[in-house]
Order: sequence, then C-alpha cells, then structure tokens
Amino acid sequence: MLATNHIRTTILPNGLTVLTERMEHVRSVSMGVWLTTGARHDTPELNGLSHFVEHMVFKGTTTRSARRISLDTDELGGYMNAFTAHSTFLPTSS
Repeated sequence: MLATNHIRTTILPNGLTVLTERMEHVRSVSMGVWLTTGARHDTPELNGLSHFVEHMVFKGTTTRSARRISLDTDELGGYMNAFTAHSTFLPTSS
C-alpha cells in the first residue's frame, strides 16, 4: 500500500492540479501527465484532435528532430510514452 504522508496536492492559478510525492530513498524523478481529453471528451467538431496531438508530441520541433529528442532522453535515462484510452479514472462532467 502506498503511504500518502508525502503526497501533496497543488492547484496552479490556471486550474491545473499537480500531485507530487517526495520519496527520500529515490534519486530520480518520474513524471506523468493525465489530461481529461480524448475520445470521451472531444466535441464532434474536435473529434480525434487529442489523439492527433498525442502523436505530434513525438514528431520533433523546428530545432530538434524526433530522433534527437529520443536520444537526449535516453542519454539521461529517461523514457517517453503516450497513450489515449476511452476510459479514465478521472471524474467526468457529464
């Protein structure tokens, strides 16, 4: 069972909720981002846009190729992945 005494909830001025957990015995950082978007939340006009953006995250930028970003992440011991799903553990506003 996960101890919750080091988990802190912060709500930023733009409404974004950030959960952080301090783990004294770990010398690394892990980050996950979950957004209430996608097939379940897309309007008919934007249907599929969230899935498209998910793929674009890994296409690179005007100054760094996707390969360069991947290599830089690997060199730091990092791992990048993304997914979309129809269900979510986040509450919906329907």
